[in-house]
Amino acid sequence: MHHKFCIALSLLCLSACASSAKTAHAPAPTYDVRPVIESSQDDFDISGTYKKATQNYKTEKFEQSFEGFQSITLRNPNHIEAQIGLGSTAIALGLGDIAYNIFSKTIPAIKETQDHRLLADNMSSADDNNTPPKEDASKDTSQDDLATSDLKTEDDPVVPIATTASKTAASMSSTSNPIHTHSIKAYIADNLLSDVLQAHKTTIFNGLVLAEILAGKSQDIEVRLNQALEHDRSDPRLWNALGQFHDGQAAWSAAQDAYIRALKTGKAASAVINNLGMSLLMQGRYDEAAAKFTQAITIKPSSKLYDNNQRLLMILQGDYAKALRGLGETRAAHILNDAGYIAMQREDYTLAETLFERAIETSPTYHDKAYANLAVLKEKDLWDKPAATYKN
Repeated sequence: MHHKFCIALSLLCLSACASSAKTAHAPAPTYDVRPVIESSQDDFDISGTYKKATQNYKTEKFEQSFEGFQSITLRNPNHIEAQIGLGSTAIALGLGDIAYNIFSKTIPAIKETQDHRLLADNMSSADDNNTPPKEDASKDTSQDDLATSDLKTEDDPVVPIATTASKTAASMSSTSNPIHTHSIKAYIADNLLSDVLQAHKTTIFNGLVLAEILAGKSQDIEVRLNQALEHDRSDPRLWNALGQFHDGQAAWSAAQDAYIRALKTGKAASAVINNLGMSLLMQGRYDEAAAKFTQAITIKPSSKLYDNNQRLLMILQGDYAKALRGLGETRAAHILNDAGYIAMQREDYTLAETLFERAIETSPTYHDKAYANLAVLKEKDLWDKPAATYKN
């Protein structure tokens, strides 16, 4: 039987599921999208904020990274690199609709910006005075500081805007037909954006594919992932998502191969190891899964997600008391609900019923997902496996 599991592209398998037959933790946090009012536009350091948001992304401080990129895009919606960073961070946070809107609508709709026009002014002025073009200080376009630099390939280099525009201006100035300065300026303004988008085309396409899946808008997940992988085999998010897709089809060998390919990129190791642990858990290979969760926690001990999965495994092994020791009621209820979902997918319906009921009893508030899962389970009317004996 092929079990259908949720594909959560942030860094976790189950806690982002949202249908009545699937489990869910508390809803994803809602981020304030209101404009930030500053005493003066000049007081806001775009370059510094961009660098900090980029560093937060690389160190998996996604909430802070999201806020940083968002603060830039609220002031300059046409800052392409910040939009890419915001979309990528939204994917990491599991905010599928936001990510999809950024990669499918916002970025393609961006037109020339004040920064582009300023740069064009500088370029044409430099052409008039026969002096080097002035750098655009409002944006830092260095390759090392891009939020998605870890996702680029050698075939998808970041082309600094000033370099591209300078070459364009030089080429036009050397033509045999006289071209007025304002024509050069207009040409640069019209074509500069396309150069920037072209430089990031692979990263943008990868983001779109992942956002489609996360938002539930992908018509064929496997086909779309393979399309992205044809152009970029170094993005661990693509391999990770493919592994989760194969897990959802109970194609365990193919899933493991995808996770190994993700690990070979040398990026996002803890997230991939965690998902490999979830894959082993769903196969009932508990000892191997425990080793993977321990490994993921060792790499990133601050992750509550990995700790939750380790506790979930303890529940499925029957050690209820140890699994929930030290937890608040809300978090304990979420983990019980997730464990019940795993048990239900593995057709251990009696254990699943027990866990859903415990989640409802433990939760300090109405646990809608546990009630919904229990209702689906009762509709199956299958009680063919014994309940686990819990240690107290």
